Amino acid sequence: MNAGDELGKAILCECLASVSVSDGELDAREIASILQTIEQICGVQIKADAVVAAAAIVEEDPSHFIEKLSNQRGQLEGEFRIQILKTCILVSRADGFVTDHERDHVICLLYTSPSPRDS
Repeated sequence: MNAGDELGKAILCECLASVSVSDGELDAREIASILQTIEQICGVQIKADAVVAAAAIVEEDPSHFIEKLSNQRGQLEGEFRIQILKTCILVSRADGFVTDHERDHVICLLYTSPSPRDS
């Protein structure tokens, strides 16, 4: 699974949204950053509504999101895993600062996502 398929794009969007909402809100700068990131990595445009929907999925049941990500870890290509982590850090800075909670969330994704060494 990578950025070129629908499931990969959905996982990327949910990961980015999960980091963005971890500080308690999803603001316009974060949404814009997510839209730009997905366009650059996946080569497709998505609507802001898709980002808001992804954030709602993650907020509704965070443990389900983490479990789903953990279950799909073996299907994620190594380079795509690294892209997810790098872009999560980038998006977490979109509003001008990184909260401790955002930092902790990226670390959680790092440990939930498989390491490239797992390949």
